[in-house]
Amino acid sequence: MSFFDPANFERMARESEESVRRLEEMSQEITSVTGTGESRSGLVVARTDHGGMLDSVRLDPRAMRMGSEELAEELVEAVRAAQQDAQRQGEELLSHALSGEATREPFDLAALQRRLQDIHDTFGQSVDRAYSTVDRLSRRDDW
Repeated sequence: MSFFDPANFERMARESEESVRRLEEMSQEITSVTGTGESRSGLVVARTDHGGMLDSVRLDPRAMRMGSEELAEELVEAVRAAQQDAQRQGEELLSHALSGEATREPFDLAALQRRLQDIHDTFGQSVDRAYSTVDRLSRRDDW
């Protein structure tokens, strides 16, 4: 069976499409991650997106009685907790995607999403080149 055997090519195309579909699903799951964190006192709650960027902050009215330094510390605690929560969720998704193999190194979810998009784009280009080659070879007179 040669590389350009139609059955082999069809199988490879199906497997490739499935891989791309799984990558797209994982990318969507990662972008849906939101982290939530609370300050020690519970008076400040923060929410971040998948990349750790701050989405929202909720202040209990009692927090307004705090001094500026204490409130700033509470805000930082809540935001850090939210960022850690988003990172933990992303690591769980990645660990699940890697068949349960736990990851030890912290990673950047936004960088992972960019990398997945690069893989998707590169794969699409490779498939296009392969189709073009098959088409060109199928038009040859010496087949």
